Amino acid sequence: MRPAALVFALATILCTPAYAGTDEGPRQRRWHLGVEAVTDFPIYVGTQVWAELPGRIRLSTSFGEMPDAYVDTINAVAKAAGAYDESTAEFVSEALDHAFTWRVHVGWRPLRRRGLYFEGGYGLFAVHANIGLTGIIEQATGLTAPGNTNRGLGYKLDTTVHTLGIEVGWTWNPWRDLTLRAAIGFAATVSASVDVRPNFLATAQQPFLRLAGDYLEGVIEKYLFIPTIGLALGWQLF
Repeated sequence: MRPAALVFALATILCTPAYAGTDEGPRQRRWHLGVEAVTDFPIYVGTQVWAELPGRIRLSTSFGEMPDAYVDTINAVAKAAGAYDESTAEFVSEALDHAFTWRVHVGWRPLRRRGLYFEGGYGLFAVHANIGLTGIIEQATGLTAPGNTNRGLGYKLDTTVHTLGIEVGWTWNPWRDLTLRAAIGFAATVSASVDVRPNFLATAQQPFLRLAGDYLEGVIEKYLFIPTIGLALGWQLF
């Protein structure tokens, strides 16, 4: 594409009104509500409901799931940066794989007839999983589990991660009430809680499991700071 054509295409996109009803004249609605299919890579794939209030104040909430490929991306970047090794990455995968995600954000669209917006807020990851092998924990932490004939039954792993995030993006209205949105952002871990419990009676393993949980909490709180790329396709209800 020639430079002049590229500039024209970008100008056309940026000059497109944000979405239906943004004139905000006396007869236009000052409240808007919409729903989207959304992904924030590499955090989640899910659904978002958003509202815009008078003054172009934005409210949104979303829920979804963290796919395998997204966890693998987080681990690949962390390993490439030397944050942790393959055994710890496997432990992190167990802790975050298919995590339920929930976010609630507050923001603002500063330009009356343009789709630029800023927002930020709280996010939650929650996982209830099973680890089939004691070796995953031992290799990641460097600890040795006390001997137990039933330890092959595995462990329950309950992980909760609290985050704060920021985002800047743009919304378009390409056709009727159809909405298209793109964004970049950043999610930072505030705190993490990891509870590791055996699927068998093993009182002697309690100190080992507490240390394993503490280890994984430390890894998540230290390294789970994630740049994000968001894409959403939705419908403005009014």
